[in-house]
Amino acid sequence: MIRFLLFFAVFSGVVLFSGCRSVDDRISSEDIEVPKKYSDIITVLKNSHLSTNSEEKYDAIKDLLKVVDLSYTRELKTVNDLFYHGDAAIDNPNAEQRNVIFNFQYKNEYVRLIFSTMRNYVLRVTIICSENSMRKYETPDADKYRVRRR
Repeated sequence: MIRFLLFFAVFSGVVLFSGCRSVDDRISSEDIEVPKKYSDIITVLKNSHLSTNSEEKYDAIKDLLKVVDLSYTRELKTVNDLFYHGDAAIDNPNAEQRNVIFNFQYKNEYVRLIFSTMRNYVLRVTIICSENSMRKYETPDADKYRVRRR
């Protein structure tokens, strides 16, 4: 009986500590390593000669979402470091509270990023993806912002 209890305790500990660990090994967008480590992806995203509906930018944002967790973005400086400012749509440019929106699309697929800001700080990040394989990178509030096709 003692052997069984000991085995059960060890087995439960192994399951608890290995089974519940997060499989998301992306790094935070605020990490100082991001610009160095992913400079190839960021170069494409900051390229002013590429349109937001180009295949290159669409593939680049998908690649960035796989390695960088944008939901940790806390400053507009980080957004500016990752994306070309000309690709942004701002809902109320002169207001203190505004949304900075990036929409990268290719054919019928898109990735939309909404940075809700107050002055120079990011309060909330919403990531919406149309492609099923990218849905795991969406934020929990993505569904209420998703455009419904009729």
